[in-house]
Amino acid sequence: MPSARVSAGLHRAVLAEHLKALLERLEVGLVVDIGAHEGQYGTMLRGLGYAGPIVSFEPVGTAFEVLAGHAHRDGRWVANQLAIGAADGTARIGVAASSDLSSLLDPTPYGERVSRGLIHAERHEAVEVRTLDGVRHELEEHRDGADVLVKIDVQGTELDVLAGMSEWLADIAVVQVEVGVQQIYQGGQRFEDVFAVLEPLGFALTGVVPVTRDPALCIVELDCTFAQPSRLDPERR
Repeated sequence: MPSARVSAGLHRAVLAEHLKALLERLEVGLVVDIGAHEGQYGTMLRGLGYAGPIVSFEPVGTAFEVLAGHAHRDGRWVANQLAIGAADGTARIGVAASSDLSSLLDPTPYGERVSRGLIHAERHEAVEVRTLDGVRHELEEHRDGADVLVKIDVQGTELDVLAGMSEWLADIAVVQVEVGVQQIYQGGQRFEDVFAVLEPLGFALTGVVPVTRDPALCIVELDCTFAQPSRLDPERR
C-alpha cells in the first residue's frame, strides 16, 4: 500500500538479489505469476536475465490490458485474465483505488486506515476463477526446464491458491508469496497460515523482505520465499 510502503527501491533490490541467487542455483523452466497486476514481476525477472517462459494471471480488466501488452511484446510470456483460487467458478473482485490492492475480500478498518483509503473498492468486477491444478496441463505445455517457480500476490486469499494447487505442489521448487502480518482484509490469511501449509510439505523459508509498514512501524506485509532445499543443494537429494 503506497502510503505505508517500505522504500520501493530497497524492497526491489533485496528481493531481486535473492531471486537472482535462486535462479542461478535452479533450472527454472517455468514461472507462474499469480496476481500479476501490470506485469511488474515478469519485467523484474527479465531484468535479472531470466529468459524462460512466464505464465501470468491477472483478473482486473484495466491491469490485465497493461500486462497483456508486456506479454505480447515479449514472446515467451503468456497472460491470462483469470483469478486463481480453491475451486473453479466466478467471483466478485473489488477494484481498489490503488489497483494493486484489489482483492476478492473486503478490507478491514485497519486496512482502510493504514492505506489511507487506497484499499477501498471503487467498483466491482465479475471474474472467472480457476484452480492451478485445473490449468496444470496448459502450464506444463510451456515448461522447458526441471524447476517451477510460483509467485503469489493475491491480497488475502493465499490459502485458496495453495489449496487449488495441492496436486502440483510437490513438483514446485519455489513458492514466493506476498502475505500479510496484520489483518488488512476481512478473513485474509497471514504469514503463519501460509507457513503452516508449506513447511510440512518440505518447503523452507529462504527469504523475507518487508513490503509495507504502518505508522507505528509495524510490518503490514512481507514478501516471503519458500523453496525445496533438495532442489537448491544437490547433496541433499
